[in-house]
Amino acid sequence: KVLSLVHQRFEEARQIPKSSDEKMVKATQKALKAEVPTIFDATFIVDGFVVRVDVLCKNEEGYSFYELKNSTGIKSSYYDDLTYSWVLLSKAGLALKECYLLHINKQYVYNTPTLDHEQLFEEKRLTKPIKRRQNEIAILLDNFKEEMEKKRDNYPLGTYCMEPYACEYKAHCWKAIPEVSLFNMQQLPLKTK
Repeated sequence: KVLSLVHQRFEEARQIPKSSDEKMVKATQKALKAEVPTIFDATFIVDGFVVRVDVLCKNEEGYSFYELKNSTGIKSSYYDDLTYSWVLLSKAGLALKECYLLHINKQYVYNTPTLDHEQLFEEKRLTKPIKRRQNEIAILLDNFKEEMEKKRDNYPLGTYCMEPYACEYKAHCWKAIPEVSLFNMQQLPLKTK
C-alpha cells in the first residue's frame, strides 16, 4: 500500500513485474536499454547476490536510487541496506550519484480532501554516509562469498538442492552427475535418489 503511494511521486516509471529473480533481472535490463527514466523494483544479480531497489532513477549525470521504509525514522540497519545496494549496483556498472531513504513523515497531518504524496514521505539523502561505508560492506560481501564457496563445495548432494527451490549452485555441484542418472527417475522419491 505504501509503495503504491510512493509510485505516485515519480512520473514516466516502469514497474518490474514480481517474478523470479532471473526474470526480474531480464526485465530490468530491458528497461535500462529502453532508457526508462524511473524503474520500480529494479533487480540485479551481482557476484551471486541479489539486489532490488524500490526506485531507480536515471538522469544526465547517472543514477540515483531510493529505498522505501515503512517507518517514521531512520534505523541503523537502513544504512547497511543502502550500502549493500550501493556496492552491488556499482559493481553492476551503474554510475551512481545519489541514494535516498524515503520514510513516513510523522509530522504530516492528513486534513485535506486529497492525500499530499509529497508531504506524506520524508526524503533523506544519505549518499555521503553510504559512500563512507562502501569499502567495509564490500569486504564483508567478499568474505561472505568466500565462506559460501567453501561451504558449497563441502555439502553432499541432497533434497535441499531442489526443494523448496533449486539452489543457484546446482549446476556447479552437480556437474559430475551424468545427464541420465537416478536423479532423472520420476518413480523414485527424491530422498531415495
